[in-house]
Amino acid sequence: MKEKKVKRKKTWWQRVLISLAWVVGVFAFVLLCAIGYFRLPVSDYYSASEKAFKIPGLSDDFVPQGMHYDEKTDCFFVSGYSSNDEDASPVYLVNKTSGETVSEVRLHNEDGTPFTGHAGGVAVFDDFVYIAGGGDNCLYVFNYADFFSQKTAKCIGEFSLKVSTTDYLNASFVTVEQNHLVVGEFYNGEKYKTLDSHRIETKAGDCNHALALCYD
Repeated sequence: MKEKKVKRKKTWWQRVLISLAWVVGVFAFVLLCAIGYFRLPVSDYYSASEKAFKIPGLSDDFVPQGMHYDEKTDCFFVSGYSSNDEDASPVYLVNKTSGETVSEVRLHNEDGTPFTGHAGGVAVFDDFVYIAGGGDNCLYVFNYADFFSQKTAKCIGEFSLKVSTTDYLNASFVTVEQNHLVVGEFYNGEKYKTLDSHRIETKAGDCNHALALCYD
């Protein structure tokens, strides 16, 4: 006679482990799909890129926004803001050759109080460092030397991007090209809007929703 197999009932902890394994498996599958979805459109970029250095401050609530290479010091200026609203926005200086963080400089307002607003893109030109001010319609200007002589940099003024109450630019990025300062804004549907006057239809029929302005 054949022996009759008897199924053993799983204990509660075995059921918990199986359920947990299913949850982890589903989460891992969704995560891999998400990574693939976001990497595919820029796969050519990743395949032609090399890892240069680890972005500093990520474990300290730092939200990176911009980067500028300074040939004079062989350093990258890495700008951004803190997800902790009470902390001053930092700028990290990272040596290009070694990949090591040289210093961390906290931004301050003109009155000496910590700057806790949005610090976007960054550009270095001559004796000045420009930080994109986002919704404040300006570039914040700092002394270049302060980033190498102390742990804080106090704003010395603003470069206004506001023509009137109805005509302005929300600075998202900034760069320097052949002695020209180029400032641009960011558009993303209903979440990040731009002025209707900034929408330009190209000859191909496409619609650009954001502007970049060039200054001497």
